Amino acid sequence: MHTVAGQREEQEFRARGKMAMDLSCRIGSITINPCVMNAPGAGGLIPAELATLSRSQAGAVVTPPISRQPRSEPPALERFEFEGSSLTSPGAWIVHQGEAASLLAHARQGGKPVMACVSASTADDFLETANCVASHGADLILLDLSCRATPDSRILGYNLRLAEKVMAEVRAVVSCPLGARLPIYLDIPNVEAVAGAATRAGMDFLVAVAPAPAALRIDARGQSVLRGRSGMGELAGAAIKPMALANVRALYQASGGRLPIIGAGGVASGRDAMEFLLAGAQAVQVGTALRRHGPGLFARLETSLARQVIKHCFSSAAAAVGQLQESPAAHGSS
Repeated sequence: MHTVAGQREEQEFRARGKMAMDLSCRIGSITINPCVMNAPGAGGLIPAELATLSRSQAGAVVTPPISRQPRSEPPALERFEFEGSSLTSPGAWIVHQGEAASLLAHARQGGKPVMACVSASTADDFLETANCVASHGADLILLDLSCRATPDSRILGYNLRLAEKVMAEVRAVVSCPLGARLPIYLDIPNVEAVAGAATRAGMDFLVAVAPAPAALRIDARGQSVLRGRSGMGELAGAAIKPMALANVRALYQASGGRLPIIGAGGVASGRDAMEFLLAGAQAVQVGTALRRHGPGLFARLETSLARQVIKHCFSSAAAAVGQLQESPAAHGSS
């Protein structure tokens, strides 16, 4: 439990940090300060929740995935949390584009940049929904390449030819900063290939990574912890953090540091955020931890990240980007 003196010291540190420590990043023409925000669907599924996020210490507000295709009956939301991770019923976060105007209006209330996440199953649907959210004032647009798309229902980010087509076609009609949310890649050549596709398509930023699309957890009774779909759900949080960091690092190296990256997957503290910055991310998104702790987490993350920047002797968060040092142990010490 914090003492009164300890609380006063923490408040003084926050005040000094806000004045002296630059935790901002720049995506296209948009400044995000501090460089932390919610992940799509985390902490903001309905207008009132987005309004609350807009008044938090997050540097930007991200909408849930918005889709043109209406759902007659949205899947029931189920979530199982364990060891800093979460397993969630797939598709539960998606909202219909008819709600876009209200979502964006509430997300703008705090004056922060608003990133609209777009989910679709066809290139035409991506185009329509991207135009829709742009017309309602989105500052940035995020194409969710972790969703499944026709003609084969594969995750779009794994069909690089179609993914590049979608990115290029939306880029041709949208003027605001445009990015892509990537699935987890388990092989570095695939990361390098998607970095090339995003660069050719003119993306302004990438988000790495979305939750793992298929994961299963079985309880002590021998039953799956989630119902339906054979008990499989989307895995997020600490369990995917090492893979997320590897994807961020590979994207940073493949793009020569020229393509801004937002890291996601297991960010729960300033130390986690710093690890993503060192790997090559300019900003981070928070999902599982935000659902657990609420929007007040952002104030703690801001303070904690400022401490990490100071600890690692950087002048700003931006100065830490990509500065990962290889361990001497990697050179053969026993």
